[in-house]
Amino acid sequence: MQAMKRPKLTFVMTSFIIGGAERQWTQYLSQRPQNPDWDIEIITLMPAKAESIEQSFIDSGVKTLLIDRTTTSFPLFLWKLFREIQTRKPDIVHTVLDGSTATWGRLCALLAGVPIIMHSDRNLKSPMVTPLQNRLRPYLDRFTARFLPNAQAIADMLVDKGIPANKVFVMPNSTNIERFDPETTASLRDKWGIAQEASVAGYLGAFRKAKRLDLLLEAMLLVPEEKRPDYLVMAGTGQEMDDIKSRIDKSDWLKSHCLLLGSIDNTPEFLKSIDYLMLMSDFEGLPNVVLEAMAMEKPVVATAVSDVPTLIEGAGILVEAGNPQSMAEGMEKMFTMPELERKALGAFGRQKVQDNYEISKSNATFWQHHADVMQAKGRL
Repeated sequence: MQAMKRPKLTFVMTSFIIGGAERQWTQYLSQRPQNPDWDIEIITLMPAKAESIEQSFIDSGVKTLLIDRTTTSFPLFLWKLFREIQTRKPDIVHTVLDGSTATWGRLCALLAGVPIIMHSDRNLKSPMVTPLQNRLRPYLDRFTARFLPNAQAIADMLVDKGIPANKVFVMPNSTNIERFDPETTASLRDKWGIAQEASVAGYLGAFRKAKRLDLLLEAMLLVPEEKRPDYLVMAGTGQEMDDIKSRIDKSDWLKSHCLLLGSIDNTPEFLKSIDYLMLMSDFEGLPNVVLEAMAMEKPVVATAVSDVPTLIEGAGILVEAGNPQSMAEGMEKMFTMPELERKALGAFGRQKVQDNYEISKSNATFWQHHADVMQAKGRL
């Protein structure tokens, strides 16, 4: 009997960074099913900024390929992307995030004759989408078999743009409740030189404009000094790093109380070491870092965007996006909250994740979507 050919699946992503989508994909790919046994490749369009993320994919048996948009002309970049997809002949190309990946990944897949194209949108507002990309989007949407947004608000937006509702399936982010266990995770405070009794607010994610780290710092300085945390600890990398460093250097208080850690390898240990998480984004989908903080029993101060209000209801404090004063009030409220009340928020958050956002449940759904479209095309 002839052996069944392994189905080929190619993901197109921007880069390997410490970001929500990238961390979510490490979980999807490290716990993928054996039936079918997928042959998986990830194509990235920019150099890796977090080697630990790239290594996690390699360790799980996934091939990786960089087609560097930053060092080649656009025609040559597009030709290389097309040729790789054409040569590999994947059954599915699945693009992750809007912008270049969604546009050029789907276009090259279509031109290469890939039978199934899928797309995962993770933000309500598309970052850095050019007029040409906007014009191509309706055409590419028509040939996309399935959309997997991570929030209901994004699904509604896609349908409003004319995408048939029967092609849109909400795929909420999730996390590993066993890995993010506050009882078994060590703290990094000694390594950071921070006393165990100190109050610590934390940020973990990409340093990019949409995350509004500038407003996070501005809002912190609006809080009366005696009601600020002892430390603001920020982990991650990105294009806004130099600007954030400059803003910190201009404030004596921030210089004394803010730690910039860069990329980190152990997210649970980072979250174990803070008292609460802060996320001041202009737009989000369903942020992984909030799920992870909740799993670690850490309350959250976050902007009321996309599905975040539903996610942190009972587990944190909502503030108004783009409003430093509202952010400052939320920070002050969290700082002055009795410790028992903060612990209650954290405990409720972990239970909420366990009930609704545990990785084993979402992983099965994620891979079933791919199997479903393969079966519909008679390729599985």
